[in-house]
Amino acid sequence: MTEDFVLTGVDGKVQDKNEALANIKKERTVKTFVITDAELLSFSEDSAVFQYTQKITLKNGASGSARITDTFVKRDGEWLVKSEQQTMMRK
Repeated sequence: MTEDFVLTGVDGKVQDKNEALANIKKERTVKTFVITDAELLSFSEDSAVFQYTQKITLKNGASGSARITDTFVKRDGEWLVKSEQQTMMRK
């Protein structure tokens, strides 16, 4: 992740890098997730945009799908995620 990473979640909440990492560390409700419909939308020498659908099933049996778009930048020879936008999909 870049230092200025921004995540916009399915609930509309915006998180910076530290908030997003803290939430990942304490996540205990997800049972499984599956990524489908992956597509590289754009790619250049120093940036890329990747979009996919992620289906999540929680330990309590609830499930849902979100369309996710990640933006990557290349810095010092490494690919880092700069932003993520999550949009909940209707069933």
